[in-house]
Amino acid sequence: MPRLTRKVLIRVGMLVASCIALVALLCFLRLRNRPTPEHIGACGRELGLDIALGPREGGYWRQSYRDSRVSLVGHPEIRGQIERIAVQSTLTAKLTGESPIDVSGMSIDVRGEPSDLWASVLAPLTKSLASATPRCLSISPIDLTYEHVVLGRLSLKGTTVISAEPDLVIRADTVSVASGTWSDVTLAIGRRGDLVQVALGHADFKAAKLTLTLINSKHRGSEWMLNIAHQSLVNLLRRVGWQQPSIPEQTAIVGSITLRVVPKATEASGSLQLTFDNWPTPAWDDATALLGRTLAVFARIAPIQVPLAFTLPTVEASTALFSLVGAGALTPWGANAGAKFDVAGSSNCTTLKSQLPPSKYNEAVDRFLATQGTTQTGKNSPALPFRLQLDAAGLASGRRALAALLGPGCGLSQQKAGAFAPLNLAVPPATGSDRRAPP
Repeated sequence: MPRLTRKVLIRVGMLVASCIALVALLCFLRLRNRPTPEHIGACGRELGLDIALGPREGGYWRQSYRDSRVSLVGHPEIRGQIERIAVQSTLTAKLTGESPIDVSGMSIDVRGEPSDLWASVLAPLTKSLASATPRCLSISPIDLTYEHVVLGRLSLKGTTVISAEPDLVIRADTVSVASGTWSDVTLAIGRRGDLVQVALGHADFKAAKLTLTLINSKHRGSEWMLNIAHQSLVNLLRRVGWQQPSIPEQTAIVGSITLRVVPKATEASGSLQLTFDNWPTPAWDDATALLGRTLAVFARIAPIQVPLAFTLPTVEASTALFSLVGAGALTPWGANAGAKFDVAGSSNCTTLKSQLPPSKYNEAVDRFLATQGTTQTGKNSPALPFRLQLDAAGLASGRRALAALLGPGCGLSQQKAGAFAPLNLAVPPATGSDRRAPP
């Protein structure tokens, strides 16, 4: 064999041997630096998670654990599942810029009183998740489900932590409450002394149009207050899922809805106070002179049997000159979304004379009282009756929902707008996701 050929073979052999040695070294380093089950457990505990690994899958180069279980450190009752935990060597992770442990498909079920959970569980957990770095463990968007014995189920799917300081800000692909579902939702959560506040749909509390405040007491129970900032009623209803509300664009709303849950209760009660500016008065000549531009509504919420579907046994509505009393019902969102009430009352003719602005109504009342020759007041004094009805289905379907009936009385003839109908004020039965969580 020529000498040149022998040298070439020797060099090729040395090169092959070097490659084999390099591959063996890389395999050794990969095996040595691959996260072990103990390492995975330690990384989880750094974030406040106890991870029980499921079956291992894959070969030498790629490994993962399927259907693992997870719970919160110190709170084993708050637990969930992890679909997949993929592991790779720290060397590969450094080369690719990824985490050696990647957690995907994690879902956690949360139970208990919200303010207790916030103080002891959710705040430290979310802060840890926000500070997680690729050097230890990365977590894909997680699913959170909260069950409340009275208020039902809250589900956040695809949740990511945007920031943890000064307030916790999270984003969810979808949020479901009772039978309502919204996409791409941002929530800001902050603690103010004994209060927990949630800005709905906004990362800034000052700019939020809807704010949920929770006050919790071990002895008095919890109080939930939804504060509605002054805003367009049409925009608010569209935001909560009413696609074609038949309401003038200039109508605005401001107010609050409060629910109270006593400790270990299986039902809640509360009240709502709402004020409507530029409310849709009947299409009568100069109707605002008689009814004003503002409608204020106060209602007592009866003990709730279906989450976020309210029976209103007492509804009090006030216009510029009328105080009306009746009953109603409210379902804020979902397949049965709507509101309905039927209220009635009257205003004393003498009161009308003193408070009506110059108008044809004021002139008619003046003439009536002049012919009566009296300014009688009290139970038997003449009065002008007024009835107002709101049909629940009307707001969601796009047709005019208000019916009004004025008079006759105080020299005014009867005026009517819309069609009155018997109202079923019972809330629909619970089905599917509307059902309350078991005690």
